Amino acid sequence: MEDRKWKTLSATTPNGAARALFSEILAKYGAATQFVLRGIVSAEAKSYFIQTILDVLVQPVETRPWDDAVRQRALNCLRVLGREPLGCSALYTPQGIGLLIEQAQIRPDSVFSDSECALEALRVLSNCLFQNLGCIPVFLSVGGGEGCVNALKLPALSLNARFLVARILFLATHTGDPVILENAHRIGAVDTLADCFNRTLDELLANLPVPEGSADYTMTLSEILKILFSFMHHEVNTGISDSLPVSQWPTEGRSKAEATKTKIAERYRGFFPGILKLFRATPISTTQPLAPPHNHIVHALMNYPVREEPWSREWFPVSAETNKTDYEAVVKLMDLLERMVTVAIPPRGRDDYDFDDGALELQGNKLDDVLPPVILVLTSVAKENHGARKLMRRRLMPEDIDRSKPLDRIETVTGRLIRFMTSISLPNVKVCTGEFVCELFDANPQKLVEYVGYGNAAGFLFAHGMMGGQQPPSTSSITPLAEGDAEDETATITPSTSQTRSEYEPSLQTSTAPSQTPTLKPTPPINPITGSYEQEDLKEEWNKMTDEEKEREAERLFVLFDRLNKTGIIKAVPTDQFDQAPK
Repeated sequence: MEDRKWKTLSATTPNGAARALFSEILAKYGAATQFVLRGIVSAEAKSYFIQTILDVLVQPVETRPWDDAVRQRALNCLRVLGREPLGCSALYTPQGIGLLIEQAQIRPDSVFSDSECALEALRVLSNCLFQNLGCIPVFLSVGGGEGCVNALKLPALSLNARFLVARILFLATHTGDPVILENAHRIGAVDTLADCFNRTLDELLANLPVPEGSADYTMTLSEILKILFSFMHHEVNTGISDSLPVSQWPTEGRSKAEATKTKIAERYRGFFPGILKLFRATPISTTQPLAPPHNHIVHALMNYPVREEPWSREWFPVSAETNKTDYEAVVKLMDLLERMVTVAIPPRGRDDYDFDDGALELQGNKLDDVLPPVILVLTSVAKENHGARKLMRRRLMPEDIDRSKPLDRIETVTGRLIRFMTSISLPNVKVCTGEFVCELFDANPQKLVEYVGYGNAAGFLFAHGMMGGQQPPSTSSITPLAEGDAEDETATITPSTSQTRSEYEPSLQTSTAPSQTPTLKPTPPINPITGSYEQEDLKEEWNKMTDEEKEREAERLFVLFDRLNKTGIIKAVPTDQFDQAPK
């Protein structure tokens, strides 16, 4: 251990000696995340080192033995050492947090100078709030939150400072304490954050260069979006709906929960146009589709309405020249869904269906955790907008689906969604997907069953009490899209003015012209249970298989039965029990 070296620091260590010591420690351990646990230094020596730095920084500038360059190095050391909470108790005290707020110049009565020392102090504060939740009330009680909001109001605030201040505000408010939320509204944090978000977005879209060594625009916008989601999510859970007068609840089939969502969204209205603008402008990564800012954008969109104004106007802007509705945001959401599913389940060939749904991951996260938010946003949009629903069904549930094989084995996003509807290993995805696919068929169980088959839809229908006497449909062709629904998929589609009539219901037209019966290519009958074509001779197909293919099929069945046995759906018993059974 290097205890002796670390203990050479004192409140009277001269400027040059302190600079040399700090520089040596940073050069050797600047990238380290553990010090006590790795045996570099003892907890006692580390605590002494940190306390000594604080004792010097608290001194008046006139008597302080270190200049600003050494003070910055001292703060660098506090930031690095703060990655490990052991030995950092002095930083977590009211005196320690208060000193860091002063060094960062974010007291309510301070003017933030955007200096290197102030930025480094912000980084130390960020580590403290991240490592120790007990620092949050201390930080807020001395006005740290209000000081951060004041700093964000500065028009010339650097990009790096915006990122750090936003990170600190998120860490200080993410617990969802109702008092914290009330104070945030009281000091105007929401409007200030919205202005900062839109200002940063404008700089991004203007392709302004990012200063060297600074956080970039996407990182800064992502931090603000994290605060937005935290505020909106926790406001829903603070009982605000109980204080809403009945007269403020929308009447047209709107529930109390929906009214609450709209009321809360009104408080954060200033973010919404910019969120969709950022979403439309940011390309989706081919390998990491949920990389920031897309993950934070999706989380934010979950809390905004779709049908009401002004939200509908932003979701689906109408061109003044063509009177066409722009569905670019909807197309982008479908792109994101397809990319996520493709990355999580890449095509694998014939045995593609032999994989464990529960083991699926996306960017190191369980698919059951990261996919539902995207599906929930798509479901809300499909439910509330006629034209968007048409667009989604045509792309995600097309008429020309390959029915030569079981639908849940098709290597497209359509096949994946149908598979998710019956997955026992992805419970969240299963519920969300069932509701989404059903919504694409006008929430009509009959249309859903006709398309996906009774077997794939039965679990969803039973869970939602929609089985009521319904029988599997007779073998027939799938209900086609209505006349006019086969438009080319572009970002401009003019939706029907009627929201009551299904877009899949054929329009009735009276004509005196002789009727013409189109010649249709005959197709095999469709199995009403599986939704795929009936197999006329399975024995013939089996005979055509090679021995290797038969062996692979037997192994697949063994794996499936073993999985069912482990989950308790079936129970395998030794064969001798059958011999002992009563005849």
